[in-house]
Amino acid sequence: MPSLSLLTPPNVFLTVGLISISGAAFFAYTGKVWVRFSGWVYRETKPRVFWGEVAAYFLVGVFFCWILLVQGNLNTFAPKWWCSGGNNKAPKP
Repeated sequence: MPSLSLLTPPNVFLTVGLISISGAAFFAYTGKVWVRFSGWVYRETKPRVFWGEVAAYFLVGVFFCWILLVQGNLNTFAPKWWCSGGNNKAPKP
C-alpha cells in the first residue's frame, strides 16, 4: 500500500510548495512580510522589498510544486542514494 504521509518524498515537495504559496497570499493580504535578519517589512513603507519577498515566497512554492507535478520523477533532481529511501549509502568523496 502506498504511503499517504504528506511529509515523505515526493509528497513533501507539494506540502512545502502549498505552504509557501499560501504564505505569499497571506502576506500580500495582510500587507506585511517577515524578512530574515530584518524583521517585518510593510507594504506602505518599503513596497519594493515587500513585493520582492512576496514574489520570492510565491516562486519557491511554484518551484516545489513544479518538481512534483511536472517532472514527477525525483531521480531527475536528486542522487540515487537520496531517492532510494535510505537503502543505499552515500558515496564516499
